[in-house]
Amino acid sequence: MCAAVADADNYYKSLGRFVHTYATVEIAAQVILWVHIRVDMDTAKALLGGTRVRDAMSKVKRIREAMRIAETSPTSKLLENIFSQLADITSARDDIFHYGAWVDPDGTQARVSNWRHAYSETKLREFRISAEALNDMTADLETCANRLIALSEIVAKMRDLRPEDVPDEWKQPWRYKFSSQVIHPKRPSDTCPKS
Repeated sequence: MCAAVADADNYYKSLGRFVHTYATVEIAAQVILWVHIRVDMDTAKALLGGTRVRDAMSKVKRIREAMRIAETSPTSKLLENIFSQLADITSARDDIFHYGAWVDPDGTQARVSNWRHAYSETKLREFRISAEALNDMTADLETCANRLIALSEIVAKMRDLRPEDVPDEWKQPWRYKFSSQVIHPKRPSDTCPKS
């Protein structure tokens, strides 16, 4: 993996923090799932231990639908907001982990691209990546984990939030904005800059 020439050390430090924080979100996603299935923790761990973020989000949505919990309930809306951000970050994470980051030929920016794997131009995905973007994703992951744990406690008590109970800080916009657009595809440099 390559990072932008001017800031390679910060990029790698940010990447490490991001990886660590993503693991905490996986735990929080499992906890919110466990409380939704309403079994004791040992049984939940036996059945669902190791459930990944995407799968946990999908299962929680299906459980809430099966329980006929309105999508418009305050807790459902908060979960959807968290899950939407987690889906964007997970997409970016998957691409970073599977394709790595490449420095543009002029050495000014790093980007993530599936160009080696895309069998047609319509399947090509890429986006810019930097220490700042990783730090924004990490901050949002921390927020997601904290909110999921707080919502787990509410769901475990079999109640829903009232709109007036939603903390103001939960209404703040997310820091990371995932851009799924293709940035004029060019073959990345095959060499990493010296760090």
